[in-house]
Amino acid sequence: MQRSGLSNLRLLQADSQTAIWLLLKRESIGEIVINFPDPWPKASHHHRRLLSERFLTLLGTRAMSGSRLDIATDHGEYAAEIRRNLESSAHFDNRLSAPYLSSDIPILHTKYEMKAISEGRTCYYFKYRRNSNTILEAFPILEERPLPHIVLKCPLPLNELRLEFRPFEIDHGDIHIKYLDLYQSTQEDTLLAEVYVTEEPYHQHVCLAVRIRSAGDMVLSLHSVGFPRPTPGIHLAIHYLFEWIVTFDQDVSIITSTLKISSRNAI
Repeated sequence: MQRSGLSNLRLLQADSQTAIWLLLKRESIGEIVINFPDPWPKASHHHRRLLSERFLTLLGTRAMSGSRLDIATDHGEYAAEIRRNLESSAHFDNRLSAPYLSSDIPILHTKYEMKAISEGRTCYYFKYRRNSNTILEAFPILEERPLPHIVLKCPLPLNELRLEFRPFEIDHGDIHIKYLDLYQSTQEDTLLAEVYVTEEPYHQHVCLAVRIRSAGDMVLSLHSVGFPRPTPGIHLAIHYLFEWIVTFDQDVSIITSTLKISSRNAI
């Protein structure tokens, strides 16, 4: 960009699904190129693969009618999955007379492509086009809620909570929450819970603070590390942290709360 003096390009390092979902308008993309996405070869990691049926539907909502979709991979098993998903998609049509090409002359050969070719691996090049079929799926943007916190009457010392902590996970409808660890601050009477919260289209790695105020009450809140978004999943993460604390003392009670949560099946 600098060498060519180009000013009409933008580079963005972000999760693809999140960026496309949140930053791009419907029917705003003229061309899509996906070069050698991570194949996540372990079976337990297949859910992380980018080119799912749902992701293709999301692309379809953002792509203009007639826009091109080019995909390349050197992973045979992933190529078979990509082919199945493309062929079952109602929103993209194949531009080729064959399912894919095994060689291509792109404008630019990528690092992974050159490595695959040098090592003798087969590359798979898919060439599709967005058709004119309407997609009703809206992919709405999540409502952001008030910054969440709970003020508790809780006699439990923080050190006791830290010693009792064991990693755990919660599934609440389509929201997955994973509590990784609980750290104690050396500077103040505070614990930090390290948590992953996954809810489409967000994947947030956050800290929840557990602190004792001068009045003696306990506060559970969202820490500002990483500038997290106060989504429904974040509210739920604090709620389930509170439920975990209650398991150690049934006399723990809520003084005030800004949490806005729904039932497990209705977020």
